[in-house]
Amino acid sequence: MNEAYGTLDVGLGTAYERLVIYRLLDRWFADRPVSTALDGVVDGMGGIPGVHLLGLARRGTKVTVCLPDRKALSIVRDIYRTVGVEDKLVPIEAAGPGAGKFDLVMTFNALQEVDDWRAHVQKLAGWSGRWLVVSVTSPFSWGVQVRKLQRLIQPAGRPERYAHPAVFPANLVPELQRVGRIVDEAYVDCPWWPDHVVSAGTSIFDALSARVPLIGAQIASRARRGDPDAFRFGPGRFPYFEGMPGYEELLRLLAKHPAFDGRGSLLGRVFGHHHAWLIDVSK
Repeated sequence: MNEAYGTLDVGLGTAYERLVIYRLLDRWFADRPVSTALDGVVDGMGGIPGVHLLGLARRGTKVTVCLPDRKALSIVRDIYRTVGVEDKLVPIEAAGPGAGKFDLVMTFNALQEVDDWRAHVQKLAGWSGRWLVVSVTSPFSWGVQVRKLQRLIQPAGRPERYAHPAVFPANLVPELQRVGRIVDEAYVDCPWWPDHVVSAGTSIFDALSARVPLIGAQIASRARRGDPDAFRFGPGRFPYFEGMPGYEELLRLLAKHPAFDGRGSLLGRVFGHHHAWLIDVSK
């Protein structure tokens, strides 16, 4: 399995990220009917890939999940089964869905992972008959500034996602406008804790203690309230929707932590881990 793909959603940070992405898509498509959708192809999620459109599947959308990894697709199928919508899933083990068209195509935090991100945007738009959702790492959050300071005292390593040209609106927005009309945008995943200190499959709490100079231990101590390390979600336990086992417990835990999704662009810019756009590609 691709080492970048997680086999579980681990910890409070991933759980919150997952919930707010589902809520954003619910809001954007509440009055925009979507019969077919494409998820995956390349996925930059730190947790389980290919399940971003699960909420739409619960509302009746037929979702094609395309990932070049058999194990990842097997986990996706198990999660769709857990949520009770396996009949809405079309899994494809490939680098693309072929010549098909979909009402909605979504890419999550993936433009930094491809060789030519501009060509990738064009390819995604070509698969869509109407809507394209593009999400990238936000380069502006306070967590990014912490990470930049941290990098000053660390050996040079792989370039960070927040430094990739594709994540800067000045570069990305003109490319999105070439394929369609931007109808909405949002900073999403805006909790109080910083991003870019956690590897896939680990929790924020140990990472904060070990990797953020001076204040990491204090931040981690506050975040540990309620033992969120106990939250590890995947097939058989995926509590991100009302009525699923563990959903209310997860909400109670998250309610203890300040978050700023939907509270305006200024707070979104400061706290947002991701920036997302909704594009109408119909001609």
